Amino acid sequence: MDGYKSYQQTSVIGANAGKLIVMLYDGAILFLSRAESSIERNDLKGQSLYITKAQNILLELISSLNMKKGKEVAANLYAIYTYMYKRLMKAALYNDTATLSEVSRMLRELRESWAAVAQNCKESSPQQQLEAGINRLEVAI
Repeated sequence: MDGYKSYQQTSVIGANAGKLIVMLYDGAILFLSRAESSIERNDLKGQSLYITKAQNILLELISSLNMKKGKEVAANLYAIYTYMYKRLMKAALYNDTATLSEVSRMLRELRESWAAVAQNCKESSPQQQLEAGINRLEVAI
């Protein structure tokens, strides 16, 4: 394993729940940027690859929602994530960079909220962090 991959793996293993969510957002934002560049270069294989990676991250975010504990906030996040997923399907179908930018902007806004939660909850348990994140997102949504 090279040094960078080792560093990445260590970062994920040592991350708290809030930080993991931020890392997922960072990955999706990066992949959408790469997808946009691929479209601009007429690289359909790259476009498909990076949009699919961003969609997979959205599916992971969806699967991590706790609808019982998160209640309305989890339901709102579910709606937002599925909306973004569908928008990415449109972007892939029509090579639409404007739609990629829209989804990327939404992800950056959510990322900012979760980054604040992760920063404020460094010493908390993962469950406490998620509950704090839900409370913070209730205000944002």
